Parts: sequence; C-alpha cells; structure tokens
Amino acid sequence: GIVRNADRSARRKGARIMMQKAMNGDLSEDDDETEDLLATKIYSQLGLGEEIEDDDDDDDEGVDQGLLGDGEGDTATELGKSPRKRRPTKKKEKYEPPPVEGYESYFEQHRRGTKTSNSTLANLPPLDLGEYHRLLREYAMPHEDERQMLLDIHRENFGQWAFELSQNFNVMVYGYGSKRKLLMEFAKKIWSPKNFVVVVNGHVPTLTTRDILSTIFTTILGADHGRKLGSNPNDMLDNLLSLLNGEDEDDDIRDTFPHDARITLIIHSLDGEALRGERHQAVLARLASHPRISVVASIDHIRAPLLWDSAKASQFNFLWHDATTFVPYSVGEASVEDSIKMGGSGRAGGTKGVKYVLASLPQNAKDLYRILVSHQLQAMEEDGGGGNEVAGEQYGVEYKVLYQMGIEEFICSNDMAFRTLLKEFHDHQMVTSRRDLQGTEILWAPFRKEELESILEDIM
Repeated sequence: GIVRNADRSARRKGARIMMQKAMNGDLSEDDDETEDLLATKIYSQLGLGEEIEDDDDDDDEGVDQGLLGDGEGDTATELGKSPRKRRPTKKKEKYEPPPVEGYESYFEQHRRGTKTSNSTLANLPPLDLGEYHRLLREYAMPHEDERQMLLDIHRENFGQWAFELSQNFNVMVYGYGSKRKLLMEFAKKIWSPKNFVVVVNGHVPTLTTRDILSTIFTTILGADHGRKLGSNPNDMLDNLLSLLNGEDEDDDIRDTFPHDARITLIIHSLDGEALRGERHQAVLARLASHPRISVVASIDHIRAPLLWDSAKASQFNFLWHDATTFVPYSVGEASVEDSIKMGGSGRAGGTKGVKYVLASLPQNAKDLYRILVSHQLQAMEEDGGGGNEVAGEQYGVEYKVLYQMGIEEFICSNDMAFRTLLKEFHDHQMVTSRRDLQGTEILWAPFRKEELESILEDIM
C-alpha cells in the first residue's frame, strides 16, 4: 500500500506542476519534451500507451482521469505487469458498389464468371475411316417418308427441265439438302446416243477447270485421241469451242460426235470451293453459252448468285427451280479423308491452305512460288509422272537454280531476301527441301500434280 500511495503522490504532484506551468504560459520547448517523456512514462506504467497513440486528440479531462484513476491498472503495476487495454475493434463494412441504373443493371445482376473447359479436340481418340462409314450406315435418318415425298414431287418436273434445255436455257436447282441423287436420276432420263452427259463433282477440292475441259474432249474424241489440248484452260476452251463449231473436218470425230449431238453438263455444287474463283466461273460461263452445251447445275450456298456479274449471268442463262430435299450431304471418300484427316498424314490445310497463305504474302513471294510450281509441273510433263502421287525430290529445283531465276525476274536482290521468302514457305509446309548425295539442296512443293495445277491457276 505504501509503494502505491507514493507512486500516486508523485504522479499527482507531476501533473499539478505541468498544469500550473501550462496555465502560466511558462512551458518552453525543452520543458515540453521533458513533460512529454514524463507523461509517456506514466501512461506506459498505467498500460495506456496504445490508447495515447491511437487517440492523440483526447482532452485534459481524459488525461486527468488516466493519471488519477486507480483500480486494476494499479494492481497490475504493483505486480510488475502492464496489461494492455484494447479498444473494441470495429467490424469492417463490406464495400458495396453504387447501384447501376438503366439497362446495365440487368446485365450486372445476371453476370456470371466464365468457365473454360480443359476438353480439347486433341483429347478425342482418332476416328478411323472405316469406323466413320460404319457409324454412317448404322445411323437411321428421321422423316424418311417425308423426304421421299419431296423427291417424288421434284421428279414430276423432269419433263419441264428437259423442255427448258431444248429451248437453249440452262437449269439451276437450289434449296436445302443434297440434290445429287435427284440430278443423277435426271441425267439418266435425258441421256441418249446424241445427248452426251458429263458429270462434274464441284465439291471435290482438287477439281480444276482443266479436268472439266479434258473430260469433255475425251467425250468428243475418245480416250485415245492423242491431241494437244492447250497449255492453259483458256487455250483449251478455244480449241473445244472450235471443235464444237465444226471447224474440224476429221471423219473420226463425225463418227464419235455427230454434228447434231449435244453435251449436257451435270455440275454438282457449282459454288463449290474448287470452282468459286473468277477464272473458273468465266470459263464455265463461256462454255455454257455455246448452243451445243447445256448445263444443269446445283448450288448450296445462299450467296452463290454473287459469284456472277451481269455478263456471266447472261452467259449462263439459268432458269431457277426450288429443289429442297432435306437429304443429308455426302461427299466422296477422298474428299472426306482430306477434310477431316482420317487415317492419313496429309498437309495441313491442303491446297486451300496454300491459297490462303499466298493471298496474304507479297507479290514477289507469289512470283517465286509460281516459278517453283511451273518448273515442277514442266518436269512432271516431260517425265510423264505425277498422277495421284505426291511430288518428290526427283521433280524439284536446285537452290542455286531457283535463286538465279528469282534474280532474273527481279523477285529478290540478295541471298538473305531469298531465304526470307523460302522461310515463309517452309513454315507453312508449302516447300520441302533435302540435300542430295553431292550436298546440293533441292526444293520442291509436296503436292499432287492436279493440286499444283490448281495452285498455279490461282496464282496466274
């Protein structure tokens, strides 16, 4: 009790002295520091140090109460302990954004976080070609009776279509569903010894106008005609039109193709990927305008008529017929294998990918690729090879030879620029290179002959 009273007496005396000096205005800066230290020491003994730091704006009345009060703090000081008195902590209020007004409030209330799935196409097991066809055979198509009824309705129009063809019009059928079966039945109906029928599958990606013209030549002259048809599709078309006009007086031709005979082209998917180009449509339009050529075609894209300007539309001279069948589309085995890469290791993108890449490259890159493809096709023609096999290094071009050709045509000015162009081709798998036994680098385009011809037509 004695120690406690002594401490309390000293504290009271110190507080009284400070209050007198403050009232008399005798406080100096040194006194202020001394008194601050004394007050801090006293408050620390009372366990109120944290309260002073947190609340520096307490008035004198609060200070007096802390100095003069007794109770548990005094008992703690006597025992040599300094318990800390904590203020009750305030709960942090959750921040709420201001309310959104207008139409944005609806989207704010219904906003959800995006979830990304880890499932990718690469995780699926590879689909074998045989398994693909097995699944197609086992799948039962719904509404078979209704689709058959639609086909029966369209078959009743075969007479009308044949009459329109006889009046030098061409027939265009459109509508949802595959029209292949319908057009093949019409081809069987109109075929005769004086009405030859040529079927063109426009949905095949590797189809070219050269293939179409060559087939027509074979139909007129026979498979072993041995004639030179021309170096490009325009020359071939000019020779074909001359032949149809009767300018060739060969007796063998009169036997196989009489002067009053006609040819009917059945073109499936005239708006197909392989025939959408400007040059392809121009050649087919000129061909369709000949009086001895009739065209029965189908389209599947809703914007297919945009392929033709007024001149081409006048040459085609189509009469349009709705032939909606709701029959599922089916393409040839090679086309399916190429499009979904089943059971093979074909080039990514194929010729379609090459055309997209060339469209984004500068003109000098296109010219360099044109030189390579032209040289490779010439080597194939001289060797009589190609066919359906992918071209190999035997038809390639030496690095120095191709570089010299590029210099002569002002495609590149130095070896660095030449290698920069080649790097674009290598990155997109458009060119393959290999060194022979002598160490000479050989470059070639790894595509089939018909694919190279299609690429060259697109570049030209």
